[in-house]
Amino acid sequence: MLTLYPRADDAGSSKSANRAIAECVKAGIIKNVSVMAPPAACEDAAEVLKDLDKDHDVCFGLHVTLTSEWDAIKWGPVSKDVAGLVTEQGYFPAESQWHIGCVVIKEALKECKAQLSKLRDLGFRITYLDEHMGVAYY
Repeated sequence: MLTLYPRADDAGSSKSANRAIAECVKAGIIKNVSVMAPPAACEDAAEVLKDLDKDHDVCFGLHVTLTSEWDAIKWGPVSKDVAGLVTEQGYFPAESQWHIGCVVIKEALKECKAQLSKLRDLGFRITYLDEHMGVAYY
């Protein structure tokens, strides 16, 4: 017998996504939630989601974010001094492919650690990581 553990990613990307994910967790549909640290709605995600693991057997993960693909909303790094990860405007690029040949691994690791620290500081118990927009492929 197979057991399916559905995952919701992009928690923290918007308030509406946070609330939709919370509803799915409470309904028993979602067991894994990947949280993005850079977007402004990350703090809202902490308010709405962080204690759901106590009553709903859900795991939280770091959704490593090095892209900002939306036109109307942009975000940049959590850490400072990672110029190799951002565009001239200071935001993450829209496409993961942008990082090919220009990403500085040391900066990417620094940013990943900063994102993890931010989520832990907000009260999330992070048990796994995955990546946003396939950035690990590049």
